Amino acid sequence: RAALAAPARASAGELTPVELSPGRAVLIGLCQILALWPGMSRSMTAMVGGYLVGLRPVRAAEFSFLLGLPLLGAAAAKDALDGGPAVIAAF
Repeated sequence: RAALAAPARASAGELTPVELSPGRAVLIGLCQILALWPGMSRSMTAMVGGYLVGLRPVRAAEFSFLLGLPLLGAAAAKDALDGGPAVIAAF
C-alpha cells in the first residue's frame, strides 16, 4: 500500500518528468503531431518522444498519461459544448 502512495524515486542520473526543460517538453509535444497520421497513437508518440529526450521508458509513459489528462479533458469539454444541446434535445 505504501508503494502506491509514494512516487517512485529516480535513480542517480535519471531524468524525471518534473525535471524536463520547457524545450524538451515542447519536443515531446511536437512528436505528438505524428498522431495525426492515421493509425498512430497519441500516447505512443508521446512515450517515444519522452524516450528520445532522455526519459526512461517508465517515466516517458508516466509523462504521456499526465499529458493526456488536460488534453482529453479539453476535447471532452469541447464535444460537450458543441454537441450538448443536441443531446439534450434528443432526450
